[in-house]
Amino acid sequence: MPTGSTPPAPTVNTAHSTGEQPSGKEIFEILVRDHTAMVLAYLRCRVWSPDAVDDLYQETMLTAWLRLAEYDRERAFGPWVRSRGPARPTRPGSR
Repeated sequence: MPTGSTPPAPTVNTAHSTGEQPSGKEIFEILVRDHTAMVLAYLRCRVWSPDAVDDLYQETMLTAWLRLAEYDRERAFGPWVRSRGPARPTRPGSR
């Protein structure tokens, strides 16, 4: 890949051995499994309390599930799901 070029967005392998398309729930489960560590790391950087991280993770994933129809499968899931998290920093002294 040339220097300075943007890597392609990761895609979800949605092929089933039966040939049928996976449900939105199945796709969401795959995406959440693949992105949980990243989302938790992102939230840990934004909030002070470990308990708050757990709560915000649940809230983020619930919001993502409820808005899954808005997700463009041609784009990366990570930035989209992170945008469903807290709107502003909540660490002490953050702006």
